[in-house]
Amino acid sequence: MIPKDKVIVSIRSKSGSEDVYKSKGDQQLSMRIVVLVNGNSASASELLTGALKDYGIATIVGTQTFGKGIVQSYFHLSDGKGWAKMTTDAYYTPNGVCIQGIGITPDIVVDLPEDLKDTSIDMLDPAKDTQLQAAIAVFSQQAKAPETAMR
Repeated sequence: MIPKDKVIVSIRSKSGSEDVYKSKGDQQLSMRIVVLVNGNSASASELLTGALKDYGIATIVGTQTFGKGIVQSYFHLSDGKGWAKMTTDAYYTPNGVCIQGIGITPDIVVDLPEDLKDTSIDMLDPAKDTQLQAAIAVFSQQAKAPETAMR
């Protein structure tokens, strides 16, 4: 999905060191991609969404993601009687944005109706799922557009 040797995510420590993770594959998809996200989209799903959005590979539809953009590490206490969990690093998208506490804003913001927000996704009627319907509409519009019109 992401062209070879492109940054997918950077992890920066509080000490200033940085690890950069790049794509390895060289196969690009020839199809259009629409990604559905909401406030339950967190951590790794946000990293992939951020990379797809930053490179203009996918259209992101839904609501703001959770904003889980930190790495927490466990350290064994010196007395041997426990562990401590501390935030040690932060994730950054290819464009250098830290999503912690902010999340990712979709290209097309579509909320669920209030009466459906607490409904489990497997119980949602697809016809009433406004986010799914918006994603299908975007995909349908993109499928009709000439390739040169895509970003």
